[in-house]
Amino acid sequence: MKTKIIKVFTSAICLFSSLSLQYAHATSDIDFGMNLKRIIDKDRALYQIPGVEVTVISLKTGLISDFVSGTTTINGNTDVNDWNLFQVGSETKSFIAITLLQLEAQGALSLDDKISKWLLVKPEWSDITIRQLLNHTSGIYNYTDTLMMMILQNPDFDLSNQWTNEELISMSEDQPLYFAPGTGWHYSNANYTLAGMIIEKVTGHNLADEIEGRFTRPLYLENTYYIPGIYPQNILDRMAHGYSASGLFPVEPKDVTEANMSWANSAGAVVSTSHDMAMWLRLLANGELLPEKQNNELFELVNQADGKSIPSTMNASGYSLGLFHDYHSFNEETWYHSGGTLGYSALMVWLKSSNYIVAVNVNHINSDDPAKRDTYLLTRDLISYIQSDTLGD
Repeated sequence: MKTKIIKVFTSAICLFSSLSLQYAHATSDIDFGMNLKRIIDKDRALYQIPGVEVTVISLKTGLISDFVSGTTTINGNTDVNDWNLFQVGSETKSFIAITLLQLEAQGALSLDDKISKWLLVKPEWSDITIRQLLNHTSGIYNYTDTLMMMILQNPDFDLSNQWTNEELISMSEDQPLYFAPGTGWHYSNANYTLAGMIIEKVTGHNLADEIEGRFTRPLYLENTYYIPGIYPQNILDRMAHGYSASGLFPVEPKDVTEANMSWANSAGAVVSTSHDMAMWLRLLANGELLPEKQNNELFELVNQADGKSIPSTMNASGYSLGLFHDYHSFNEETWYHSGGTLGYSALMVWLKSSNYIVAVNVNHINSDDPAKRDTYLLTRDLISYIQSDTLGD
């Protein structure tokens, strides 16, 4: 299987020709990149992943390296290229959180607004705030649990169905709250579907247009699209085929590339490349998207055990607004988010101590547990090598 590596760096002619001008690793520059390449190749085969995109950014030097490995289909003949698109799932949530923080900075709303100010909701939800949606302390039931059970129980489930916001939210309305708002923590895609609806209500614009106007066009994220529906042909032609291998369907691996992504909505309907997602996370890490007040809010943590705020003075793990934070997943302080859809998984990680960004996309999902996904395992191995090498800097 042929593997490609693409160096994305202004005025670079080839991948490693100019690396020695930028910085020195404990190993040689060429060995560093080639060793990353070997890890990607090895893990792709080990975890039986059809295709992989990886981007590694050194925040210390600005060096950006893009890698691809494998094929766009299982046992296929078309190599993955750096322009192939992958579903990134819940990495979408950071776009929603940043949009609402920008709207707050513009005076259009407050994160402490009750959602009932903007949406007609059931009485039990009336005191839930926008902030509680974004940090998953609302207690609102996760509608995708119902949706996945529907798929699991019905082999003939129509994957082409176009779901409306109201249809998705009705699945959550039919269930009781996990807990009284603000008294616990539970991950729920309904939170971000509601957050997307608020964005549209406040701005009067389609969410896809908001994401394009605020982020993908001005920030040159030219391979990032929010598409909560059936893909148009120009997007479909660029998609690496996605495969379910998580036990959701009677016969797997199942190609679900053409499934309608309206079910993921503003909780997870972005398609992108690892390059764009790494660049996006770098912008977040560098504080380039928000004024100071809102940037501080972005990184305010709540405890995933009880939903209580964690003082900024504490070195603690938790969830902020669209990002996880801990010290153990990758053996150092990290900010990250995973993404999983019916046939794709993704992970973007900011290694705060090592000063690196790593983004990985694969066209395969093997588990509903993010910590058991092949994406996580591959990323863990890459990061372990990066950390061992930077010890010599």
